[in-house]
Amino acid sequence: MVELQSTADALLHELKLGHLQGKKRKAILDSIVDHFNKVIIVTLLSALSEEKFERFQKALKSTDFEGEIEKISAEVPGIGSIVESRIEQEYKLMKAFVN
Repeated sequence: MVELQSTADALLHELKLGHLQGKKRKAILDSIVDHFNKVIIVTLLSALSEEKFERFQKALKSTDFEGEIEKISAEVPGIGSIVESRIEQEYKLMKAFVN
């Protein structure tokens, strides 16, 4: 938990939002996490074949949604690198926006 807190502090500091506290801080962090989650999902979906996309749709209705999505993701070659690259791009855009 301490590591996550220091990561959040560093992120807000780099985005020139380190001064925020309380509810505003939490709201901004929640928005950033939500945004990155959407980037990850869109990146994954764009890399899926039609067959894997159909499995993804079925997984949404599964009680083990996360496990099913993990299995599908593991079948996409290089998806970890692709997602990491996309997150880095998005982060650079955020930083450029505030500078």
